Amino acid sequence: MKRIDTNKYELYFTDFPPIIPLPDNMEVWDNMDNKKPVGIIEFIRETKLNLTWYGFYHKKLKKNIEIENPFDRKKKTVSLKKCSNE
Repeated sequence: MKRIDTNKYELYFTDFPPIIPLPDNMEVWDNMDNKKPVGIIEFIRETKLNLTWYGFYHKKLKKNIEIENPFDRKKKTVSLKKCSNE
C-alpha cells in the first residue's frame, strides 16, 4: 500500500500465491503492471473502510482487466465492515 492522503491508500498486488487459480488473461504475471494500483482503500473509522476497485493493468492490452469489484460486482466502491469477534 502507498499512502496518498490522510486515510487513503493505493493498493498494489505484486504476486499471487500458487493456490489461487488465475484467469487466463492473468496467467503470465509479467503482463501485469505491478506499479499501477488495483484500487484505493479509504479508512472511514476503526471498523469500516471503503474499497474502490480498478482492476489489474495489463501492459500488452494497455487497459485494466478484472475490473469487477471482488466484493460486489455491481459496485465500483464498496464499504467493508469489521466483523465482531463473537
